Amino acid sequence: PVPTGFGLIARNWMPSVKYAGTYDESWQQYRCPLLPLDFDDFYFQAAHPDLISGRWLMCGEPIRLVNLSKQHADLTFKIPRRTISVSTNIQGSVTTTEAALDTVVIEPDESRLVLTWRSTFHCQRKFLYIHWVKIGEQ
Repeated sequence: PVPTGFGLIARNWMPSVKYAGTYDESWQQYRCPLLPLDFDDFYFQAAHPDLISGRWLMCGEPIRLVNLSKQHADLTFKIPRRTISVSTNIQGSVTTTEAALDTVVIEPDESRLVLTWRSTFHCQRKFLYIHWVKIGEQ
């Protein structure tokens, strides 16, 4: 069988490395410090492919863990519903977006759930002109 596990796949391991893009002389001259044009966001996936959702999580999804905890043979819960807004001021222009739930880390033996949201905004080469970023729960 194909190896499977719950551990993270490091960014310098295969298959992650193949998504990193091309950092050649052309990139150094015309694109640096931005990511290469052939960079694939899948590079940031650290979980085994079988543990990656094919869509953004919406919050409220039911979770069931069976025989994955010493304390709970059957653990059932829902991902908490949260809305996180991110406002960004670049050169006086403010943009507000809603962050998407990006990463779910379940630590059943610790009775802990860690959620990470992601928000993106277009700033191209203006990242030095970001005046502020405000993150808040709505």
